[in-house]
Amino acid sequence: PGEKYKYNGDRFAYLDAVIEKTTGKTFRELLTANILEKLKMSDSLPGQDVLEQPNNLKTTLDAKTLRRYENVLGRLAKPYTLYGDNQIILSPYPIKRITTAADFISTVVDLAKYDAAIDRHLLLKKETQNIAWTSTTSNDGQTLPYGLGWFSQNYQGTKLIWHYGQWQTFSALHLKVPEKNFTFILLANSSAFSTPFGLGAGDITKSAFALTFLRMFVIEDLQRRVLPDPNWKLEPEKLSTEIASFEKQTNGYKYERELQSHKAIYDWRSRRRTRERKEIKLDSRILDAYVGEYELRPLPILITKEGDKLMAEGPGQPKAELFAATETLFFLKTADADITFVKDEQGKVTHLVLSLFGQDFNAKKLK
Repeated sequence: PGEKYKYNGDRFAYLDAVIEKTTGKTFRELLTANILEKLKMSDSLPGQDVLEQPNNLKTTLDAKTLRRYENVLGRLAKPYTLYGDNQIILSPYPIKRITTAADFISTVVDLAKYDAAIDRHLLLKKETQNIAWTSTTSNDGQTLPYGLGWFSQNYQGTKLIWHYGQWQTFSALHLKVPEKNFTFILLANSSAFSTPFGLGAGDITKSAFALTFLRMFVIEDLQRRVLPDPNWKLEPEKLSTEIASFEKQTNGYKYERELQSHKAIYDWRSRRRTRERKEIKLDSRILDAYVGEYELRPLPILITKEGDKLMAEGPGQPKAELFAATETLFFLKTADADITFVKDEQGKVTHLVLSLFGQDFNAKKLK
């Protein structure tokens, strides 16, 4: 694997070309034939754009399948983002482009069918599956948290196999406890199941949702009794007192990891609150000056105007509304990002500065 570990889910998309060159078929076609149809995952789709763009699969669909696909697309969960303290912002869907990295549409029930197929070795031989579930090692012999397409780690002497999904407006978790034949699957139309916990680092015990499941279905199974469930809404001092009382009766089980995971949620909510800004209304002529194409390699940022709204569309990102904090500084409610428009001495817009993930990116105005 290399000298160190760093998760980057986007890299899976590089497999698309390999798959197509090797098989002569697209990933979309193979996903449909070898998994969705084979396992009767009738509420799953190989991409949001399966009926919109010309593709090899679309031309082979019969009338019944077309109607089913249309029905599933019509029932897609609306994505949303938490902004400020409790403002729920309806958000755009992710970019419509299925790859081995993203844009697969499914339900918990269909993923349960997929999970059962994994356990029955309908997709991979047991020997191959074991390799995928084995942690890799670095060049210096250090155990890494990732196998082949799955995270692998031990918790209280029990092996956990898992993966997560994270987008600005969607999140997911698929957690397996093979020796217990337990599986936990979560899907959400917000990022909250994943974003607060930094799961890309490879530790599922950072997740409050996973830890609750593990306590209730693994630890309680080992101890043959129900463990107390803390009231996580209590004030910190009262919660600490309650947990201390509980730990006297849990036969060694400690709530420290659960406490830290709930603190991560609290901190995430706090960051959302501190990000909230007061938006101002700008004259339409000011907004007109910002409309254009800005150079940000490899693809430009497009700034457009829809009515009295200024919109931004970045590389590989859906269109999002910009809100004015000042005459030149704008922010997004659907992402932790700011855009500042810069003018020359004559008042002409020359470029913009995109502030994202703690970094600034300059983009020259092209037209």
